Amino acid sequence: MKSRSVKNLSSFERQQRGKSNGRLLADEDPSEGASCQDPRCDPSVGGCREIFQERAKAKFAGSCETWTVWPDGGEFSGAPTPELIARVKETAPGRDVVNQQKWGRVRIIPNMKPGTELVAESSLERSFYLHLLLDPDVEELGGQPETLDLWVDDRRVRYTPDFWVSRRGILFYVEIKPERMLAKRETVVKLQAAERLLEVRGIRFVVITDKRIREDIPLRNAELIYRYRLCPLDLQMIARISDCFGDQRKVFGDVESALGGAEFRPYIMRAILAGLIGYAQRTPISEQSLIWWNGGR
Repeated sequence: MKSRSVKNLSSFERQQRGKSNGRLLADEDPSEGASCQDPRCDPSVGGCREIFQERAKAKFAGSCETWTVWPDGGEFSGAPTPELIARVKETAPGRDVVNQQKWGRVRIIPNMKPGTELVAESSLERSFYLHLLLDPDVEELGGQPETLDLWVDDRRVRYTPDFWVSRRGILFYVEIKPERMLAKRETVVKLQAAERLLEVRGIRFVVITDKRIREDIPLRNAELIYRYRLCPLDLQMIARISDCFGDQRKVFGDVESALGGAEFRPYIMRAILAGLIGYAQRTPISEQSLIWWNGGR
């Protein structure tokens, strides 16, 4: 399989976005070239590799805190709800989105985690799905779990959440909304009624806005990683990647070199998608990024 480097992919991102900040590689210091007199400088790799990596480690050491798309920071409360999860998996989608939406607005997404087929009605929902793929606490997910009958201002209202998600055995219903919509009273009242109804049934209800989902660097990282979803990852390759880490954080480029070169980059990225490798979500993925093995946790 022909692989594309992170540099090439970042150039593609810049062309598509038309933004100078779309670069996914850390800026190199032009002073660290092959003319440096430091004895650690290796011209064959373009300059002071060790010095650059030391600075990269210092730069990224404080950026490895966990980021999550969940507005409460991913905190859990309540007991696991396996019976509710089993029930929602057996329930048909709350509405026939494919027939209701204009062709082209509906995106059928191959579900890489167990659950039902996922239907995204917008690019915002698709972006949320990418975050769910990279959340190791998400076990199963699907779209439009059921239609709820609510009473809002003495009116009967029918409402269908966008997603159902199983996280650590707890069932969540998730509504995706542009933040501007939460300024409308009718929207807020309806969502509050849904939350009250679901709380009685033991289901967590979460509203996640576009501002949270489209936080720039985490989303760009998720989009980059998702491109490698078709790369095969067998047990032999997993063991080989694991041997490169030990208990330490490593520079992405060093792991790639230890495996045998740039042709192994897709396997590293696929291992990140599988949750086997951790990375700093608030830092653009690059050859100087710090990554670590967490496949055994």
